Amino acid sequence: MDGALATPLNLFPGTGEMAVRMRAHDWSATVLGPAETWPTALAVMVGVALQAATPMAVYWGPDLAILYNDAWGALVGGKHPSALGRPAREVFPEVWPELGPMFAQMLSGDGAVEVQDQRLVLDRNGAPEEVFFTYSLNPVLEADGQVAGVFNVAQERTGRVRAAASLTESEERFRSFAENSANVLWIADPGGNRLECLSPAYERVWGDRRELVMGDLGRWAALVHPDDRGRAFAAMPRLLAGETHTVE
Repeated sequence: MDGALATPLNLFPGTGEMAVRMRAHDWSATVLGPAETWPTALAVMVGVALQAATPMAVYWGPDLAILYNDAWGALVGGKHPSALGRPAREVFPEVWPELGPMFAQMLSGDGAVEVQDQRLVLDRNGAPEEVFFTYSLNPVLEADGQVAGVFNVAQERTGRVRAAASLTESEERFRSFAENSANVLWIADPGGNRLECLSPAYERVWGDRRELVMGDLGRWAALVHPDDRGRAFAAMPRLLAGETHTVE
């Protein structure tokens, strides 16, 4: 390995928790061996991860020993800091049936993998927990062109996925209620230009077909008496701003 990378400070740059831990770690007791003997590719990728704000990890060798930065450590909860330097299958036994084949694909040279919002049941705080991650697995090559490790960039998406699911559920409840309501209920797009939902009661109350007015609010306006039309449409900006408004 390059002499410029031979000192612990250069191998593990930075002042973050993981940089400090890596400099103090007894690497000779791990499958990776003494840090001073590491391949240049491994040393470089670890240095990149330690200086990054995004969660990043390096999985190295046949055992996929894990080295990671502070942000990645925060993602795995109670698995940190004992995950450092250990084989991935030991750190993530509960999800290895899902993750193992992807890592095997990487090591066999099949190319990078990107996963969006993957559901995993992860034990990171003493109990199984449903979580969602978006991440990429990228091959790291040695000088001979062989895949020697995997560079992982990850983001947890649990909060966003659950919020989206909650919104979808809320919209479905509204649509179900609207379909069975005797009142005319509707949802307009944010610009107030078209309707995204219109209850069946519209046809009974207005004597018009729903599909004709969904994309053309001007058609509905034409059905409103000219004396009321201005007041009715003047309320639209206030409704779109989140205000409750009543027009008689």
